[in-house]
Amino acid sequence: MAQDKTYQAPAAHQQLLPETGSEAVAPLASLGFVGMLLGIFAMGKKKEDQ
Repeated sequence: MAQDKTYQAPAAHQQLLPETGSEAVAPLASLGFVGMLLGIFAMGKKKEDQ
């Protein structure tokens, strides 16, 4: 007899990635982004003053 050699995916079984991050990082990242924008703005104002 001939065997069926097609791949059969597992039915409804998903492997989830481990949760390695924390939710406390989001506010810190937002603060860093705002700081970066303020730094760019300050550098722009400094060039205009010269």
